Amino acid sequence: MAGMVAAEQTGGATEYIVHHETFLSNKVPHGIVDFSAINLDTVFFSVLLAVLFGGAFWLAARRATTG
Repeated sequence: MAGMVAAEQTGGATEYIVHHETFLSNKVPHGIVDFSAINLDTVFFSVLLAVLFGGAFWLAARRATTG
């Protein structure tokens, strides 16, 4: 019961999703698919993970021995 009251006071799932779709964006998306809206947090973490995993794979490949 308390969870339902808290959800109604904060706006519920729709407001939560809209907030996270527009937070740290270069602009507000217009419609379901708007390729001109870039989520900066998504770009940052994508690049960060690519560098971390790329570095780990590079290091593993350098330490690997043949045979």
